Amino acid sequence: MSKRNYGERARGGASWADAMWRLSAGSKNYVQGIFRRVIYKKNIVCPDLSLELSSRSFKIKRGKTVFKMRYSEVERFRQEGAFKFQDFLENLLENLIPEELPIYTMSFDDYDAVYTFWKKHSNINIKKESFREFLYENSEYSLICRDQDKIVGTILCGQDSLTGYIHNLTVDDNYKDKGVEKRLVEACLGNLRENGIRDYMVFVNSDENSFWEYCGWQKKENIVVYSK
Repeated sequence: MSKRNYGERARGGASWADAMWRLSAGSKNYVQGIFRRVIYKKNIVCPDLSLELSSRSFKIKRGKTVFKMRYSEVERFRQEGAFKFQDFLENLLENLIPEELPIYTMSFDDYDAVYTFWKKHSNINIKKESFREFLYENSEYSLICRDQDKIVGTILCGQDSLTGYIHNLTVDDNYKDKGVEKRLVEACLGNLRENGIRDYMVFVNSDENSFWEYCGWQKKENIVVYSK
């Protein structure tokens, strides 16, 4: 059996290595173009999503999840039809980036992660013991939204058996257009209603009024809040 000489000239005067280089370069441009098209079409905003192109394959990374495919497999998609690879990539990204991120009840074990999130995205500052005492009565109404292991939104809510009080709503700016703010509020109010609480108040800064008014909340002109 003769050995293949990978340096020998192929048809058209190009070496096998040259042919592979052209295949790689063409596939890189194709994959990158389709990836960008899907991002634009689906209006995907995901800071930790990345595309890495190497000489023989590409990787799509998101958090700890890594998907890898060789260009030879991409070529098979292209041979099956013009939109086969794009359809495949759309389904892949839909699985990597679900439309509705999960919401969880807040627990004392979340303190360090939540505190770090607040420090980056808000001016709220709650000491650890105060956090524990608050959640003892209100963990069902204080919620966290996560994207994989990353916190992207929180709502801090308490109650006195008559009224629910939303003290803080903080969402990562990169996730506000995904409806995380509204979903956190709706989930919080739903939990309050399940426990017979039908009146709600929210404490907001003046630059946050538009969101609450958009959601149907009314500003109380006859109430003044003092702090000490």
